[in-house]
Amino acid sequence: MTVATVARKDFEDAARAKTLWALVVIFSLFIGAAAWFFADVQSASGAVAGDALLVSLTTPTSIFLPIIGIMVGYKAIVGERTSGTIKLLLSLPNTRQDVLAGKFIGRTAVVTTAVVAGSLVGGVVFAAFASSFPVVEYLLFLLLTAVLGAVFVAIGIGFSSSTKSDTIAIVGAIALVLLFTLLWNVFTFVLSLLLNQFTELGQETLLDVLGFTNAINPSGAYSVVINDLLSEGAQQAAASQAMGATAGFYTETWFAALVLLAWTVVPLALGYWRFENAELG
Repeated sequence: MTVATVARKDFEDAARAKTLWALVVIFSLFIGAAAWFFADVQSASGAVAGDALLVSLTTPTSIFLPIIGIMVGYKAIVGERTSGTIKLLLSLPNTRQDVLAGKFIGRTAVVTTAVVAGSLVGGVVFAAFASSFPVVEYLLFLLLTAVLGAVFVAIGIGFSSSTKSDTIAIVGAIALVLLFTLLWNVFTFVLSLLLNQFTELGQETLLDVLGFTNAINPSGAYSVVINDLLSEGAQQAAASQAMGATAGFYTETWFAALVLLAWTVVPLALGYWRFENAELG
């Protein structure tokens, strides 16, 4: 076996278990419904601009993708360990690195398939309601959404590689979903209160700290990259959604791209380190 073989088997297992098809249906319904909802809202004030409609999709997508990515990835390794099939995988000419890399590629392919299918459905809704259809920008949206899905698959697999308990994996997956979808903003709010209470930071420095905290959330980084790549007419609308803070290096596209890369590489590296040194029994 090789990395490619592990990845292909993982993808085929997801298809046989109907996981792949369930995700395709769920994401298609999500994108289609979101596009229809925002088109309906915008139509009340006039023509539905394609750029503005595309911007409207970025926020709900950045909330929904963490749930899908983490839930797809969180049992990738620990599920094999608790079922005992990890020994079979490693009895073949596979290293633990092959298994982890193959799982990441296979499960990223599952999420990407769902993203592509859902985006095609969203594109149909777009074409039906929007006065213009920004094809290039929509393709970039699709690509970056797939990248965001891969980031959260990496986070889920990194966590899965670090534990040997199904219970811990489930609790950890739920905690990670809550962290990236709800609790990050709560943390930022609490941090702002603490900084105001116990420090004498100037208003500009305080905004920089809060802006940086928001920027290192992968969902926030996704919004920043999309903001930069969308057409000029959409950038002003997207800017208000992406950061909500003063300009700084953390609002630059290069920094957001590094954040996405770091959230992909670091969890996988830490997970591999834990998995490589784990006693499999």
